[in-house]
Amino acid sequence: MTRLRTHSLIPARRAPTASRPQWHWRFLLTLAGVLLSAVIPTVAHAGVIWTGDAEQPASQQWASSSANGAACAIAPPDTNSSGIQQVSAPSPVAQGKYSYHFQVSNGDDCYGARAELGENNPTNPALPGRLFYPGEDRWISFQAYFPDDYQLDDTLGQSTGLLQLKQEGADGPPALGIGDGEGYLCMFIDSTWYQHYDPHCGDGYYSLGMPAKDTWIKLTLHVDFSTTNTGFVEVWGDLGDGQGYRLLLTRTYAPTMKVGPNGQAIPSGARIGIYRSLAISGTEDLYVDGFTVATDEASADANAFAPPSARAISPPTSTRSATSTDAASTKTSTSTVSLLAGAVGAHRGNWIDARGGIQLNVRSAVTASTSSRARAVNPRRRVALRERFKGHWRVVARGWTTATGTFSVLVPLPRRGDRVLLLRASIAGIGRSKSVLVR
Repeated sequence: MTRLRTHSLIPARRAPTASRPQWHWRFLLTLAGVLLSAVIPTVAHAGVIWTGDAEQPASQQWASSSANGAACAIAPPDTNSSGIQQVSAPSPVAQGKYSYHFQVSNGDDCYGARAELGENNPTNPALPGRLFYPGEDRWISFQAYFPDDYQLDDTLGQSTGLLQLKQEGADGPPALGIGDGEGYLCMFIDSTWYQHYDPHCGDGYYSLGMPAKDTWIKLTLHVDFSTTNTGFVEVWGDLGDGQGYRLLLTRTYAPTMKVGPNGQAIPSGARIGIYRSLAISGTEDLYVDGFTVATDEASADANAFAPPSARAISPPTSTRSATSTDAASTKTSTSTVSLLAGAVGAHRGNWIDARGGIQLNVRSAVTASTSSRARAVNPRRRVALRERFKGHWRVVARGWTTATGTFSVLVPLPRRGDRVLLLRASIAGIGRSKSVLVR
């Protein structure tokens, strides 16, 4: 809901006498119309405030980047690093022609393991008006894509972040944020750290639901920024779980900003990407698209949830991403991920000896059809192999495809007495295989 701000009208005047000319009534009616229109300026000026939807160079939408290497804590941002890129199809794209691809691997360090774009820490004077201040009522909408290697299933205290509304400077955890825990997406409100506990997400977190992987999910945050309990957060979204777009978190009143040593509110800035616990290892990928900040829900959603445009020729940066393709020659594409499993080792009855293993061969095939020929496009991509364990999919192996799109690994066998092993493989930007049952 857009907040209406009232303004004091001019002092009351005595009613006009009969001797005053009739044009004075028309003047008063006109003046009244002007004054009434000034009472609701937020409605008259409702709309998008700024976007970070990857449709322009990142330096024109985001103030800074935080990723391993030269992209760490730099303004303007660097999206030519391995941690942050602007990509087009066949990589996942939800809105427009481009999306942001974030990646964190073992050993990456930029004040921790992260790959983010932000509007602060540091800010960029060339992009004013991107911070949040007390009294502002904002709608924030965007889409996210979790490949199989994004570790949603990690236990409490080992979260991988997606969004931060981070205060200027350090001063501990962000005032607001979205992370995950035990397969759930979680809204974090720092001021409720000691007041609220969620069994799936932890202290200060609120469960939003269990999002699907390998599909775009939609999120809309409605935030009233305040240092007191008059502030609030409410969240809508579609988690790709078949339940559609719905209310994920009812309006929750709490301070939504932090207070500095001087007793004044600290402005907050949006940050998107991966920010994960040091307890998490391996490589994780994340795609974010359509990020929009607006004064009303309709404007935020209209831009953030717009459909994809025609395939882009190259990302809107000086260097073409390794995952982009040439639209001039590509008309249609198909992609598949296949998984073949073969036992290696001695058989004893209905199970395989623990000294053996299961040889898994993963193959990807992205075939681009053109008017004159068909060619295979198989760039090296991240592979995640998962097994079904206690109702969740957990990673058992990671790696990269070869130049021909294949990946092989010898997976240790289950314990003696375990008769089945359910496996599936996924390749970043392409999809995942059907589940394979190994007996």
